[in-house]
Amino acid sequence: NGGGEDQKGQDANVHTPEKVGEHGLRFSGYLLKKGGGTRLAGRRNWKRRWFELVFDDRAGVLNYYADEGGELKGDIELHGCELRIVHGAKYKHQFTVSTPESEKGDSSRSFMLRAESLEDYQAWRTNLSTAIIESSHSIGLVKNSFYNSTAHRPSYAH
Repeated sequence: NGGGEDQKGQDANVHTPEKVGEHGLRFSGYLLKKGGGTRLAGRRNWKRRWFELVFDDRAGVLNYYADEGGELKGDIELHGCELRIVHGAKYKHQFTVSTPESEKGDSSRSFMLRAESLEDYQAWRTNLSTAIIESSHSIGLVKNSFYNSTAHRPSYAH
């Protein structure tokens, strides 16, 4: 439970126990997601999105919505992904989920995310790293899916 209120007065809880287990739901809550598009000035904004970590038959998927119970905005299939913890960033509690290149030659994508509190950050980090490892093992991809990164050079976690 992330607890607390955000600046808009909305409940910032992470993890909704009453829903966990429904339709493969493992974990859910709000995160801030950096927009993928570019504006005329070259800036991308952080948007508050509701995320649900779900498992289908074999792999994990991170779905994100405009709000809890709202319109699906997108999803991230977690098999083969890497979770990078960003140190020294402008904002605290920031991490990146990077997808692998597809077999069709599509380039990888990086989703910049951040939690609103240390408690939420730790919960998301634990749940996402576990889901990435489980998803990768379930389809035969065994790789180190979690490492720390600095602004310029990655350093592997111990």
